[in-house]
Amino acid sequence: MTTIAMRLSTVKDDLIIRGFGLIALIAGLSKFVAMEAWAKFLPPWFFPALPIPGPVFGMFVTILESLGGLCLLLRVWVKLWSILAAIWLLKLMVLLLLAGHWAIALRDLGLFLMAVYSFAIAWQPKTR
Repeated sequence: MTTIAMRLSTVKDDLIIRGFGLIALIAGLSKFVAMEAWAKFLPPWFFPALPIPGPVFGMFVTILESLGGLCLLLRVWVKLWSILAAIWLLKLMVLLLLAGHWAIALRDLGLFLMAVYSFAIAWQPKTR
């Protein structure tokens, strides 16, 4: 691979990880502003099945999503946060499909693929 191709590949990988981090950070921070809005997309049985109150769960998710997004944006602990994001998005897609929100589940499929790709990038050996 030529030097230019290697640099472009590195830039592409960096944009994907940092872009995914920015999306996660914005999504997390948006829940601070309108926490109740995202709850309507989950099935009605979801919150009563939780062992903690819904607002506490929502704040926990908001903090984790924001922290994960910030870490990915800064490229800190990419392996950890990208796999956690992929698992979270997979679970979220199932809940969205069960609630009948197909379009949002499809959007989250794209984010899931970004998380999986970010994880794969993080496992690649560094080349010089």
